[in-house]
Amino acid sequence: MCGTRLARACRACRFLNPPAYRFCGNCGVPLDPSEPSRRLLVNEIEPALPGAAEEVFPNEAVVQSPLEGERRVVTVVVADVTGSTNLLESLGNELWVETMNRVLVSLEAEIYRYGGTVDQFRGDGLVAFFGADVANEDDPERAILASLDMLNAIERYNRSLNTPNGGIKLRVGVNTGEVIVASIGGKNQHREDTAMGIAIAVAARLESAAEPGTVLASESTYQQASTTFNWEALGQITVKGISQPLEVYRPTSARMETERAVNIEVFGYTIPLVGREEELERLKKHVDLLRLGQGSLVLVTGETGIGKQALLGEVRQSIMRQQALLADAHGVDSPLEEPVTWLTSRCRSYNRSMPYSMWIELISNWVSLLNGQNPEEQSAALLEECKTLWGEAHEDYFPYLAELLRLPVNADLRCKLDFLSAESLRLQIQTVLISWLEKLSAHKPTIIALNDIENIDPSSIHLLHSCVPQVEKNPLLFFLVYRREPDSLVDEILGSFLNLIPGLSEEINLGPLSEEKIRQLVTYFIGEDALPEESQQLLMRNSEGNPLYVVEILRSMIDKEILIKNCDSGNWCLSRPVTSMDLQGNLTRLVQARIDRLGAEDRYVLQKAAVIGPIFWSGILQTVVGDAVLVKEPLTRLLAAQLVERRSR
Repeated sequence: MCGTRLARACRACRFLNPPAYRFCGNCGVPLDPSEPSRRLLVNEIEPALPGAAEEVFPNEAVVQSPLEGERRVVTVVVADVTGSTNLLESLGNELWVETMNRVLVSLEAEIYRYGGTVDQFRGDGLVAFFGADVANEDDPERAILASLDMLNAIERYNRSLNTPNGGIKLRVGVNTGEVIVASIGGKNQHREDTAMGIAIAVAARLESAAEPGTVLASESTYQQASTTFNWEALGQITVKGISQPLEVYRPTSARMETERAVNIEVFGYTIPLVGREEELERLKKHVDLLRLGQGSLVLVTGETGIGKQALLGEVRQSIMRQQALLADAHGVDSPLEEPVTWLTSRCRSYNRSMPYSMWIELISNWVSLLNGQNPEEQSAALLEECKTLWGEAHEDYFPYLAELLRLPVNADLRCKLDFLSAESLRLQIQTVLISWLEKLSAHKPTIIALNDIENIDPSSIHLLHSCVPQVEKNPLLFFLVYRREPDSLVDEILGSFLNLIPGLSEEINLGPLSEEKIRQLVTYFIGEDALPEESQQLLMRNSEGNPLYVVEILRSMIDKEILIKNCDSGNWCLSRPVTSMDLQGNLTRLVQARIDRLGAEDRYVLQKAAVIGPIFWSGILQTVVGDAVLVKEPLTRLLAAQLVERRSR
């Protein structure tokens, strides 16, 4: 009755509840009625607006929830429209607001199409995040694709209207880095979820430095999307508020799968294929059988960064080397025609809802359709390829492939499509693609390499199931590359492929590299004596036998100037002793993407276990988590998700 503000602390989450509460207002756990309320300290009381307390809890305390945040690696996109001031002067306020609203809505659509979120609109621009809510392994790639498509959206808008002074332009800055995602503000005032950190400031500075109509990306974004786009290296720039010069790059266009490098370059070298000699020989045997006319199916599985793409790249390189030797033996100046056709496609996570997305990219790579071509040019290129493949019968196939690729068809052939139901069109596309595979392999033995199958859309895998049996009667070799995911229907369907064509199918599972092979890889990059034995052991423990982890850890050590080159000898050496915290590498987004697929309870338990350390005991974990959650079931699910492993009971 004295007016002192009291609160009852929750034992599970320590949230401060008003005295009359029987259950925690934050986590719902029953509050202990025997535990007395305690006096609130001054810094725990949230200043309320006049009269606000009576509206929320009459005669009760207004309790401030603590500011909580989560560290995440996100890709930040900052975009700004240039020329909008001139447009304002020409159009006036009302028409200008209407115009900018249309522009920003079209830009927002491109962000959300690739799985990003718009954090805020800033007058005539926006700030967006990829990976703030849900992380994906390809967030930098998604951000660059969205940025390039935003430029295209502005160009389309300028063409649609006769805008004065050449229309408007867009500048975009993209940066990948660590931020803290938190809820900012007071309960009774403005409150919003946002992200804060220097990564956002860098993206804003890059946007300011970009030329109108272009995208400017930081080195961290470039490193993680370098093989997916064509780039212009612009050197270093100095920006306000950042003490060190920034390496910047301009993405110009997305690369086709056929343009991507066969091997990834690191420190000026290509990553060697280490410890995969047996698997390489098994794949080469399938290629040898293909040349003899025998088709087959090979599933290549393994976790991210384990070397699946490098293995297929080495197979393709061996085919190219063999052909070069044949050309030398015959004394031919120009290379001979390739002995096999190699076509590739990639399933992207942001295309899971797009029907036939895998096949669309495969056909596009076959025709070599370029992003810069208009639809009419692409349709003409597809028509020529169809004439070459089917001859006079091409009219029975071209319209359906054009419809699959959403390309225009002339009126004479359009009649084949106009009156088809959805199911009839699906059956026609299936028939045409089976015929396409037969014709291709009849002309020349054909290898179809399909990557990241774990992201395949349902219609594509259904069609793939119909096409796989073609290997029994055609010189056709399928390489299906994917990562196993817990409780994935894709895993079950791909497993059924092995039973679909017994004797002509094989599964190759790539496991971690041995300690000897990891040492060999490290020696290849930085020399034999660069790391002392203790540091070598630390690196091997942290990399867990994964070649990508080794590369990222070494790159991180170079970025932090822990690993430096001796000016005199040119050899790599340490600038100071290495600790386990130095060996993080740029792997957060890979791990975060897996964590974000967990349920809230499993994620909470995993985060608490990580605080204890790389090795934890379930009893201690239960004590840390409290009575709110029993850790036994979440740990079982985390074991299945391969995010923890049981050492002993």
